[in-house]
Amino acid sequence: IMFKDFVVGKFGKDAWDKIVRQAGVQDDSDILQYEQYDDSLTFAAIQIGCEVLAVDPETALDLFGSYTVDWLIESGHYNLLKSIGSDFFDLLSNLNMMHMNLERDFRSAAFPHFVVEREGKTSDVFKLIYHSNRVG
Repeated sequence: IMFKDFVVGKFGKDAWDKIVRQAGVQDDSDILQYEQYDDSLTFAAIQIGCEVLAVDPETALDLFGSYTVDWLIESGHYNLLKSIGSDFFDLLSNLNMMHMNLERDFRSAAFPHFVVEREGKTSDVFKLIYHSNRVG
C-alpha cells in the first residue's frame, strides 16, 4: 500500500499501472493488503519500479526512505515516531523496540536488529550495526 502511494504520489498513476502490468498483476487489490510478502516479490517490485521509472535502485530507495517518514506521519504514526526518539541517534537506537511492537501484528515478520554506538561521548558521529536473518 505504501509502495503504491509512493509511486503514484511521486511519479503518477500511469507509472503505477505500468509497474503492475509489467509484474503480471491483473488487479492490484491482490497485492495491496497488510500482510508480509516474500522478499523475492519485494525485490522484483523494486527492480520493475526502477526500470519503469528510469531511476537507479540507490536513488529509488533514498526517495522511498524519505517518503516513508512522511507516510508514517500522515498515517497517524507521528506519536510513535516521536516516542522512540527526539533525535536521529535516539530514533535508530530504539528501532528494535518499534519492531517488537510491530511483531504483534506481523507475527511471521523477520525484522532486523540494530546496534547503534557513538564514536566518542559528545560526537554526532556514530556507527550503525545491522543484523538480519534475511538474505539480501
